[in-house]
Amino acid sequence: SFSTEKAKKYVDRCQLEVASIRGIIEGLGRGNTVADALAGLHYSDPPHALCCPITFQLMKDPVVIVESGHTYERAAIAQHWETQEASNIPITCPNTNQRLDSKQLTPSLLVRSQCREWQQQHPDWHP
Repeated sequence: SFSTEKAKKYVDRCQLEVASIRGIIEGLGRGNTVADALAGLHYSDPPHALCCPITFQLMKDPVVIVESGHTYERAAIAQHWETQEASNIPITCPNTNQRLDSKQLTPSLLVRSQCREWQQQHPDWHP
């Protein structure tokens, strides 16, 4: 489920990204090269591709729903499905709302590796 708190975190993150893009555009408008404009950027949050679409947090144990191909944090998708089952709602993929016939998950080794690499490159980052 998508809570107000999660929505606020998502909006805050989007606003930071918009501010970064504005900074790049302004730098280019002052005659800076693209490399110069990008050099000053420091992202405090992980890239969206490395964050769970349910929790908006950097994934530690990313898994792919075999049936839909979408990636989530294992604990988050398990909680999502438990909530649906407790309400007698058919299980779905949160990104697409596609009904699923199976809860089959597979580890996303590439995403896990990318998450760990990002954490190593950003040792001061804390969720």
